[in-house]
Amino acid sequence: MALYYDEYYECGTCEKEFPAGRHARDEHCRAKRHSPPKFECDTCCRWFGDEKARHQHMSDKNHFYQSGFGSGSYGSVSTVCSPLCFLFGSLVTRL
Repeated sequence: MALYYDEYYECGTCEKEFPAGRHARDEHCRAKRHSPPKFECDTCCRWFGDEKARHQHMSDKNHFYQSGFGSGSYGSVSTVCSPLCFLFGSLVTRL
């Protein structure tokens, strides 16, 4: 597993890459019961070794605003919900 990302969305369980994008990766994860990388940006395919690095990236790139999570305060709903939201679909709503 790379430190953050190569060029594609990647499965956090089996490391398979998906050049077709996030939707293709999410479908794979649902079908295989896998999960995305733990510290993935909510807006782009970059992922990181820890939450602090992910948060810094999202702040630097204004990705909190782009992903619809407003100010992007540390420990926001997006930080906690991100891996669960795609797994449970409509059962978990993003606030």
